Amino acid sequence: MNLQCVELTGDTSQADAHRVGSATIIVTTPEKWDSITRKWKDHRRLLDLVRLVLIDEVHILKDSRGATLEAVVSRMKTIGASIRFVAISATVPNIDDVAKWLGRDHQNQHEPARFEVFGEELRPVKLQRYVYGYEGASNDFCFEKTLDGKLNLLLAKHSQKKPIMVFCFTRKSCERTARILAEWWTTCHANSRAWPSPTNRIPVVSQDLEEIVRYGVAFHHAGLDAQDRASVETNFLNGQLHIICCTSTLAVGVNLPCHTVVLKGTSHFTDDGPQEYSDLEVMQMLGRAGRPQFDKSAAAIIMTRMANVKRYEKLVSGQELLESTLHRNLLEHLNSEIGLGTIQDTESAKKWISGTFLSVRVRQSPALYNLENVQNAAGADERMEEWCERDVKLLQDHDLVTKSTPFACTQYGQAMSRYMVQFETMKLILAIPRAASVEEMVGKMKILSYRIIYTDVSSAHSNLQGF
Repeated sequence: MNLQCVELTGDTSQADAHRVGSATIIVTTPEKWDSITRKWKDHRRLLDLVRLVLIDEVHILKDSRGATLEAVVSRMKTIGASIRFVAISATVPNIDDVAKWLGRDHQNQHEPARFEVFGEELRPVKLQRYVYGYEGASNDFCFEKTLDGKLNLLLAKHSQKKPIMVFCFTRKSCERTARILAEWWTTCHANSRAWPSPTNRIPVVSQDLEEIVRYGVAFHHAGLDAQDRASVETNFLNGQLHIICCTSTLAVGVNLPCHTVVLKGTSHFTDDGPQEYSDLEVMQMLGRAGRPQFDKSAAAIIMTRMANVKRYEKLVSGQELLESTLHRNLLEHLNSEIGLGTIQDTESAKKWISGTFLSVRVRQSPALYNLENVQNAAGADERMEEWCERDVKLLQDHDLVTKSTPFACTQYGQAMSRYMVQFETMKLILAIPRAASVEEMVGKMKILSYRIIYTDVSSAHSNLQGF
């Protein structure tokens, strides 16, 4: 279409970032756009040029990244009425709440955005969803191992001898599960096997991989040699390999559709230890199921703890309400809006919060936000205004925001906003004496190394250099 498109993420080089001003289409992440718009003076002209904002997968509002998305969209709404918004999602039952948020003056329910709901009949491949719950050890590693003994029965029942992807807990569990499935395949009668064997030899470097690819099974993770990863992907696409045991990273960036997707457990291992997948990660993995060019149906299977069954049944059926997470980082976002000039006094802070998705949801379900004594929308508005007053006072008491109006960030508040530093971290920094000894500085930096958190990990290095 002869339109200049620019990618703007934490991995974007400074040279590429300069091309943004001349682009027609900018493809970016909420975190990077938040970082850009926090530097208001540097990018005000760019922001004035924006006419359309497309929000892909708006349901991330309820995930850990949701507060950033909500804050940045609310910020774009304040720039002017000339900006249009289009938001899309496959899993939002309360889409009317999103429409109120993106519409004009949702507090008084004037002009909510238009919304459309499309049914399952429009899916090119009908997706069957299954959630199986199991009792097991409290330890996530042990529980995931117990699922190995259940997996073969589910594959025999649902796979229809078509391509399968199994998402596993860790890299080691990918390899273990692949070996177990290969062994199971060899014990089955030829007519009852859940997938056929390869017709050609599959070249791989890894000896562990070589032992199982002959049975149509492979594992795939970031620790695998790049040549072997490419071979696994190619042979899965051409039908030589029929089952891949992989980590959740394969759900992003690699186009490997299949007939059956299995989440063998709903936890994955992170730097902070075992954690449940976010809703977005679950939907991305399940989204691999379905090959429009080959199949009329597909299967998505979740294996989880019995206690989680209802939650995942709601998620995959699109019944789980979309909630806000902005209140968890409200103080940090208030500081940023003051630095940008969006908020200049207590009244404008109250007006700003009334334009958020948080306001829409709190007015409808105050109890979900720990406001048990609130009986109506007016009471919810009053409590949210109290939140604003409380957090602005905290910012002022710690010398991050001026006490006089119009409000303005001090040099410390500007640093907090520009480099996306949390309030508790700023308190530690400001507590360091001006004439601190080397020992005191090292001690504080040890604490800070655990406190500094960036929502966009890929841009952390450049942010640290600037800080």
